Formats: sequence, C-alpha cells, structure tokens
Amino acid sequence: MSRLCPPRPLRVRVPGSTSNLGPGYDALGLAVDRFLDARWEPGDGPLNVQLHGSLEGLDPERDLTHRVVAHSLDVDRDALGGTLTLESQIPVARGLGSSAAARVAGELLGLLAGRSAGPGSTAREPRGSDESGPPTVVTAGEREGLLLRAARGEGHPDNAVPSVVGGFVATALDGDSVRWVPLPLSPSVGIAYAAPPVEVRTEDARARLPARVAHGDAAANGARLAVLLSGLANADGDRIAWGIVDHLHVPWRWSAVPRADAAAAAATDAGAWAVTLSGSGSGLLAFSPRERAADVAGAMAEVFAGVPGEGPVWAFPMRRALVGAAVLADPSADGSDAR
Repeated sequence: MSRLCPPRPLRVRVPGSTSNLGPGYDALGLAVDRFLDARWEPGDGPLNVQLHGSLEGLDPERDLTHRVVAHSLDVDRDALGGTLTLESQIPVARGLGSSAAARVAGELLGLLAGRSAGPGSTAREPRGSDESGPPTVVTAGEREGLLLRAARGEGHPDNAVPSVVGGFVATALDGDSVRWVPLPLSPSVGIAYAAPPVEVRTEDARARLPARVAHGDAAANGARLAVLLSGLANADGDRIAWGIVDHLHVPWRWSAVPRADAAAAAATDAGAWAVTLSGSGSGLLAFSPRERAADVAGAMAEVFAGVPGEGPVWAFPMRRALVGAAVLADPSADGSDAR
C-alpha cells in the first residue's frame, strides 16, 4: 500500500495560548512561550506517531495533529506514512490551548505536504524553498485559510488565532472569515500560570454555562473589558484588578478548579494584581508586576500541591510569544518575548 508522507522532513512550531482573560470570553487570546514542536519525516509503512513532553502517555491513536493532517490532505488516517514526532511543553486540558496548537500544527503540516503531493496536486512550492530544506513561506491567503480552518475546528477563535499569528489579539469568527486585531501589552506586565493535577475539558466547561445571562451582567462585561485592556497596555494594576472581573463564564467554571479560591488568595499575597481562569481551566492565570511573576506562580503551585489527582502540578511564569506558527529550519528559535 502506497502511503502519503512528505519527500523530506517537515518541522513546525506552534505556541500555546491563554484565552478569555476574564471578560474577554471567546474574544481575547494571548500566545505564550510554551510550544508544540512537530516533525514529520518520510518513511515506509504506516504512520508512526511518537509523543513526548506533556503528551507522553497519551494514546497516539487519539492524537489530534495527525488526524488534522489527514483531514487537511483529504485522506484517511491510515493513508499516512512516515514518522510524526510531537514534543510539547503545553499542558493538556489545562487551559493553555493544547488542542488549538495541535490543530494548527496539523493544518500547517498538511498545507506543506500538499504542496509536494506530485502530479495532480493544486498545491505549489512557495518562493524561498529548494530541494535542500523545507518550504518556509506561508502566503497571506494561506494564513487566512489556516486561521479559518483552525478556528472552525476549535469552535472559537481565541486560542487558534494567537497560535497562528502570535502576540495578544482580539478576534471573532465572522461568517467565512476570521477577524482579528493585535492589542498592546506592556512588557512590565508579568504573567503567571498554575494548574492542579486535574483536567478540565473545554466541552465540559462549556456545559456548565447558562443558556442566558442578565442584560446588566452583559453590559457590565463590556465596561470591565475596556478597562482591562487599558490596564494591560499600561501595566496599571488597579485597572487590571477591576477589569478582570467576569459575569459570563468564570462564575460557573471557577468551582471546577479544586482550591481555586485558596490559589488566587496565595497569588494575591505573592504580589498578583488579578487572577482568573486560563481558558476554561483548570489552569489559573495571574497578572502581576513582571518581577513578581515567578513568585506568584510558585505560590499557586504550593496550594495546588495538596490537590489529589493524576499527573503533575504545572506552574511557571510565561512570556508573550511574538511569533505564531512557524516552519522551522532552525528549531532553536522560539520567538518568545525576551525582555
């Protein structure tokens, strides 16, 4: 059986993301410096999926990246060949966009592999590629298509878009297009993350949400969002603390995170301005002065260390990833917001 695989190795890197950011439900997303590195190499036989880092121990058959590659190329999963190696720093089901990163990686690998699919393919080799290395140029039109497919696959754009374009963005699905705009984020704002050893699946978190919210609560969210964005742009802790309060999703999801109240209190004691859910949880996201971010993450980790569950407690300061999904010739370049 002839199997589809690239004629030469392809390697892509995709940043994780945190989303919602309090009142920015399904609208705000921030690419962060935790990466999924995917390498697809040619080879005989059926596709061999190797999982490392935060993906270790997961069933390779359930891996999202190779399923998206197959869908992108319009073939059955059994038609793929070679070796797909995935190395991830992104916690799974902890509110840092692990599924969006996997989906974006699969879409990008499918796009690149489709360009060299041979006679009859509508794909083309981009400018800047040659026989000795991977194609490195993604056109504006290809990027827009990638954005739309990834956002539709996720069902919301606030993780997929920053994973594709990098940075801090506001975004929305608008029919057959994705609207997004970059937003300012002061380099003086520190970002801390921590998650207990408990998964929260996005679909389960969404099932907690009410079918309706009060008009006053919806109006209040708009005001909070405007103040939050000003606070993040100017490293204004008071504005961030007031603006982070949400009335659309956080109140119903917060209780799914064990010891969330205690972790938020510990973060505040360690210097955080504000704490909210990272995505839909179970991770918590805290904003603080930049120099306090590591202490804030550590304080939340101490609280979560007492939570029973499978897997590790995740905790670390994060930086904004300025560069989104990229085709790598040099896998050492991470594109993070080194300050």
